[in-house]
Amino acid sequence: DEAHRQQQWLAASSEVTRQLLAGAGVDEVLSFVTGQTLQMTAADLVVLALPDADRQHLVIGHAAGQNAQAAVGLRLPAGSSLSGTVLATGEPVMVEDFRHDPRASQVARDALELGPAILLPLGDAGNVRGVLTVGRAAGALPLSRAATELVMTFAAQAGIALELAERRQDAERLSDRKSTRLNSSHITI
Repeated sequence: DEAHRQQQWLAASSEVTRQLLAGAGVDEVLSFVTGQTLQMTAADLVVLALPDADRQHLVIGHAAGQNAQAAVGLRLPAGSSLSGTVLATGEPVMVEDFRHDPRASQVARDALELGPAILLPLGDAGNVRGVLTVGRAAGALPLSRAATELVMTFAAQAGIALELAERRQDAERLSDRKSTRLNSSHITI
């Protein structure tokens, strides 16, 4: 079972990279990451929160599992939430009972209805691009140690893939600007 689960994670990680390098949209890839995490961990809910432009809030942009529709669009304060802590530190956080953890924002506790959960950064400290929350229903057992280790690796790999995609987009924008300047400065005789 463990070997099969590891093969699934490796395949999912490869697929994330393949999709991004093939030009898939970041939203499409993040939806894939969220869905695959739910499927492979046997979690009850997986959400992915992304920082807004000023990094003062995180917005849940992707969710899969129970209460997924209620979770999408929630705004979490970066300064007073577990997701904000993970965003700032780049370190994962494990909680025994999300619904009653005072470090979680009230809006998240009410909407997500999670018991045991792990919050993982997508990216390294100082360069976190999002926070992946993987949780089980209240009263359920936490994720197994093996599943926790695999999802931590998957989140780290997804963060690297997102960084590569961002750099590719920056390079394409720079190339487009150069091309536009060259075309506008071209004189016809």
